[in-house]
Amino acid sequence: MDIDITPSLAEGELKPDVLTYVCGHYSFIDVEGRQPVSYVYISRAEPLKEPEQVNDGLAVHSLLVSENRVFNDILLYSDKAVYHYIRIPLRYFRVANPNTAGAVGIVYGINDQERIMAVSGALTGCGFAVLTRGRQLYLIHAGGASGASRTEPDAAEARRMLVNRDIYLMARVLRQRIDGPQENALREEEIQNGIGRGRLFELIRNMGFKGFMAVPAGIGEEKSIWPKQEPPLYLRTYFTVESKHDVLCVINENGIMSVGFREMKKERMVEACERYIKFQV
Repeated sequence: MDIDITPSLAEGELKPDVLTYVCGHYSFIDVEGRQPVSYVYISRAEPLKEPEQVNDGLAVHSLLVSENRVFNDILLYSDKAVYHYIRIPLRYFRVANPNTAGAVGIVYGINDQERIMAVSGALTGCGFAVLTRGRQLYLIHAGGASGASRTEPDAAEARRMLVNRDIYLMARVLRQRIDGPQENALREEEIQNGIGRGRLFELIRNMGFKGFMAVPAGIGEEKSIWPKQEPPLYLRTYFTVESKHDVLCVINENGIMSVGFREMKKERMVEACERYIKFQV
């Protein structure tokens, strides 16, 4: 039986049909009609080097769905749903891990001509951010192979700090493309060694962003959401052992945005669904 997610998309709401059933979206890049998206890449080894504009389509893909399309039992667009009188296309983004250590990112204008669904792909030690500033959507995936162990404590901690740093630097670079030159607020030691979750949150908030960030938890940290009482910007930490995680976002044509964080134990099986943020862009 096909699961029709159109009503959720129309409301900009992460209802159970979306959170539970949209589990095979890592494979959407194989759907006919997908298009590679030009994206920005920052190298982890050379974080202040001029960012690259990449067009190879390896990390970011887009799919515009304007007619009934079923994939993995998910109806991506329907003109027969409750909201059949609203024929609004769906713009789908998949922003995946970079091939080499660093961060990839795009900025995309939110408009009233389409709905948006964006996914991170699997997070197994990466960081992912879904941010807005005005009517601009920023999608950032920081990770990639780095040669650092994910299990040895010292190496994993160092990698986590650099993932946080890369998210900030990418947000800064992308904002420059909209608002012009932006000061680098990092200290020299932070550029070299990375930053913690509190510092990342502070920097992103001070840049005027709303939204959600997911980053791996540090040594000795409890899995947590931070801060607890300061919407509409959240940061979620997660453990990487034995589980895959991902971030899922929907935005309707009226600019209502919902972001959820999920844990998956097995392929296409959601262990836990958590929706942390919903607001008007």
